[in-house]
Amino acid sequence: MVKLEYALQRYASHNLRLEINTLHEQRLEPANGLPYQGSDLTAIQSLYGNIFKRALPNIELHDSTNRLKGNLHIGFVVTNGHEGVFMKCMAGMVNHFNTARFDVTVVCSLPNGQEKLKPAITNPAVRFLSIPKQMDQAIHLMLKAQFDALLYWEVGTDYQNYFLPFFRLAPIQCATWGWPVTTGIANIDYFLSCQLLEIEEAQQHYTEKLILLKKLPTYYLRPPVPNLLEELESFGLPSDVPVYLCVQNLRKVHPHFDYLVHAILNRDEKGIVVFINDTHTHITELLKARVQKNCKNHAHRIVFLARMSEERYLNLVAKVHVILDTLYYNGGANTAYDAFAAGTPYVTLPWDFHRGRYGAAAYQQIGVDDAIATDLGDYVAKAIHIANDSVYRKTLSEKILANAHKVFEDMEAVREVERFFWEKLKR
Repeated sequence: MVKLEYALQRYASHNLRLEINTLHEQRLEPANGLPYQGSDLTAIQSLYGNIFKRALPNIELHDSTNRLKGNLHIGFVVTNGHEGVFMKCMAGMVNHFNTARFDVTVVCSLPNGQEKLKPAITNPAVRFLSIPKQMDQAIHLMLKAQFDALLYWEVGTDYQNYFLPFFRLAPIQCATWGWPVTTGIANIDYFLSCQLLEIEEAQQHYTEKLILLKKLPTYYLRPPVPNLLEELESFGLPSDVPVYLCVQNLRKVHPHFDYLVHAILNRDEKGIVVFINDTHTHITELLKARVQKNCKNHAHRIVFLARMSEERYLNLVAKVHVILDTLYYNGGANTAYDAFAAGTPYVTLPWDFHRGRYGAAAYQQIGVDDAIATDLGDYVAKAIHIANDSVYRKTLSEKILANAHKVFEDMEAVREVERFFWEKLKR
């Protein structure tokens, strides 16, 4: 990280120039593996942002005075390859936005973003704007749409969602928790977060103005856990030993997490730890090689399962003894809500930054803190206790199920986001 920061500081003094019409060919966005580290990225993101701000041409907003008497126009931006997680986490928000007060448009990518999103965007009042990969054309279409505000689901996971905000395409531009790290981009005005997701000094971790909502900003449909569950044997797992499941994207598995796995298996002589293969074989193979080294004589009790359908995955979540949240970059809404829907406890350790606090925040919203660890030792102890004490596990499971409704289909979360935009934009 120090070397990267030094290199960026050197580039900051260069007179770089970038052409808008070739941005899609250059792939210059920050490395998206950076947030998986446990350190503060504010300085690095700011350096990236300042370098590109100087290198890119300035584009002014079109005059929007002809919209002063109409509804406020809000655009939700989701780019190619990110439609799936957007549908789970934000489709409910989009569908329930007050279209009597707001014009709502989903900005998505050609050639098939709208086709992917339409099954989940059921509100007929919501419009779509499909943009091509060529940035100059995409910018022209978005300016023509005359947005009052844009909410970018992710900023930094591809060239398009990173570079679009550099061009002032709406009077107000916001980032949010789809990519839970500051953008470092001067033209992003606000970062929509939640009180439960941030520490007291959190504003220091953002170049944007941090907005602390009371509720986690999502309207999330309760996952459909199967009624008739298959036993663990159907997944090739034993049913007579404690099974610890980590469901995270394998890129989130920091090397420090390996030592948590080692500690759990060292104390629980019968337990096994389960991961699910990445979509990219080389990512899985890299982790397998690393845990073979870092977990030494316990590596034979670490299992990697093939990817599976959502139904089978939710079945697995419901049948394991405990779920292990990753360090530094926790599982987001999907992990927490899948576990809540199944009533399966998952152990989480909150870190200093937003990306390391979603698991704990979700637990806090439902009022259950039994599986929120205070340190690494407590994490190991909690995981082992839950996995091995069936009476305690059943009690905790019932407690989770009784309170899980507090994070699902939350209309107050929608109203909070609406109020934010209304207060910032009301005429």
